[in-house]
Amino acid sequence: MNWKVHIRLATKSIAVGTSEPDVNKAALTAAIDNAQNLYDTAVVGDEPGQYPQAAKEALLEALNEARTVRDNQNVTQSQVDSAVTALNTAVDTFKAAVIKSADINSDGSIDVGDLAIVAYYYGKDSSAADWATAKIADMNGDNSIDIIDLAYVASKIES
Repeated sequence: MNWKVHIRLATKSIAVGTSEPDVNKAALTAAIDNAQNLYDTAVVGDEPGQYPQAAKEALLEALNEARTVRDNQNVTQSQVDSAVTALNTAVDTFKAAVIKSADINSDGSIDVGDLAIVAYYYGKDSSAADWATAKIADMNGDNSIDIIDLAYVASKIES
């Protein structure tokens, strides 16, 4: 018995890995531009309309983290989306930190009436059932009404 065996060798190639679809960074770029504009125009100080230094530093840190994601060539869409959410949250937190006028009752002057409102809500925080009303006395935007808020209003009382 004479058997002839013919073996044919062929070359096959296999691609290993996944092909990531194009990552859309437009929303992240827009969020960065918005946050940068807010950062650039925000004034640090303790007057109404100004921001605490710590709040501005926190916004800058969030901006830098978002830029790192934007500049990463190997980033996934999920990471980009998370960065957009994180930056928008940082912007909202920054906006909430703006120094408010101590004229809480909006009567045109800062007086003992404003201090009484803060004293009334003293000890409340964002977990309180009436926080939607009480938060007007949260002068520094830290989601609690404490001695800092009382001292701020007291320091602004007009003689």
